[in-house]
Order: sequence, then C-alpha cells, then structure tokens
Amino acid sequence: MENIAHTLTGLALARAGLGRTPLATTALVLGANLPDVDLLWSLRSDLAYLHYHRGWTHSLVGALAGSVALWVALLAIGWWRRGRQIPRAGPLFLACAAGVWSHVLLDASNSYGLRPFLPWDGRWVYGDLWHIVDPWLWLLLATAVFLIYVSDAIAYSGSAGAFRS
Repeated sequence: MENIAHTLTGLALARAGLGRTPLATTALVLGANLPDVDLLWSLRSDLAYLHYHRGWTHSLVGALAGSVALWVALLAIGWWRRGRQIPRAGPLFLACAAGVWSHVLLDASNSYGLRPFLPWDGRWVYGDLWHIVDPWLWLLLATAVFLIYVSDAIAYSGSAGAFRS
C-alpha cells in the first residue's frame, strides 16, 4: 500500500472511536505511516530501496518496536504540552499499536507483501487482496472517513436534538 491508504486507515480508525484520548488521532495517523520510515535509509540507491523497504520495520519485531517508540515520543510530547502531566498511557499505547499494526496488515494483504519474521526468516508473505496502489481502497476508506465525519457533525449539531424523542 501507499501512504494515502495508510493515512486514510489511520483517520478511519480515529474517527471510528479509537481517537478519543488526547493525541490518539495523531498516534493512529503517524503509526499508520511509521513502518515506511525504512524509506529514509533506502534513498541511497534503487537497490537499497529494494533491499530495505518492507524489511524489519514491517516485521513483527519492528512493529512492536515502532509502537513503543511512537508511544514514548507521544508521551513525552503530551507531558511537555500538558504542563508536565502524563497523558493516559494505556489508551495512547493502544492507539500507537493499532496505527502501526494497521500498516503491517495492509501491506501484508497486497501483492508486494512483506517479511514479517525478520530477523529470523527473510521469506516474503503476501495476500494478493489489494494492489499496491488501489483506487477502490482509497474510495472505500475515504467514504468511511467522510461518513463518520458527517455522522459526528449531525450528532453534535443543534438539529440532532430534533430527532430525539
């Protein structure tokens, strides 16, 4: 998958109810894109890209490490922004993990695949469910995000009270 699909997935998860604690939406959107940080050290050459992309950052160990690293960074940011009060750590970690794991699951479901058992096993796993760039998935995710935003807007507007009895 590419980062449009990952970002829309993070937003959809946040709007579906996982983004209720402070910084959770940030955790979900950043986490949904975090495993692609391997692109930074693969910019040296095209061969480096093919070797490093969807490597250890997309593995089970890398996803756990990425979740913890994002969680610690967001706890520090939350502590600094809230006047030295630590944000709710448990729900924030769940949001970080959900974002990172959504990335891994989406990448495992497409035709490019990933190597989930690195560093022990370098075999590729792929699902062939989606293409790497899939406009139908974009449409599905964007529609979900839009409908959730619309339902929230209706629920919070004054006209929503007219429908309650």
